[in-house]
Amino acid sequence: MNRAQNFDLSVDGAQCHADRLKLESPIETLFIDAFEKYVSSKVEIYPQHEVQTPWGMFRLDFLLQLGEKRIAIECDGKDFHDAYRDEWRDALMLGSNLTDSIYRFRGKDLFWNVNDCVHLIYFYDKDLFNSRYQYNYSRLITEDLQERLDEDPFVDQETHWIDYAIRDENNRMTGMANLVIHRRCQADKKAFWNSLFSIAEQNHGASIEQLISLKERKP
Repeated sequence: MNRAQNFDLSVDGAQCHADRLKLESPIETLFIDAFEKYVSSKVEIYPQHEVQTPWGMFRLDFLLQLGEKRIAIECDGKDFHDAYRDEWRDALMLGSNLTDSIYRFRGKDLFWNVNDCVHLIYFYDKDLFNSRYQYNYSRLITEDLQERLDEDPFVDQETHWIDYAIRDENNRMTGMANLVIHRRCQADKKAFWNSLFSIAEQNHGASIEQLISLKERKP
């Protein structure tokens, strides 16, 4: 399957902003407000971007494009997402070469630690960010995340669980929580999504529900 047609990039020096009228949830606004402060001027941002696959059309919360590179961002509100179905969606889009990587952030993580979420994108895709970010991120992200990255980069992991402390306005620890981020990549041929896509390739036109049923019946 051919790669999707590229989009035009903005002129040099022009800061690209997402169309706020297309945003559909508060967590999307939280994410894009934090991300846009440090995004490279060469990146185009497409909110609510539709992609067509042989198994149906899917809509991404955000598509980020830098030249040939395409990164999908999904902001998963608890009440609106089925994790296993989302895994199939990701497999179909990655296998169809419609995006290079997909990041999934939980709504509560965006609410409590949006800057940590943004930093995980920077950790893998530094070219999406402007030069200001490398000088500012240390004061934006939690110490817990920085320590985890310093001790264990976990570069090849598909899902990251990062424990962090919840602190009050006086920086006193009041509890513990965890940050969960999914990152799936088209280039990772050993990731679990490949096994899902291999089923889909043999069943063009099937819905995700039908594909799930086929996998459940597979010995």
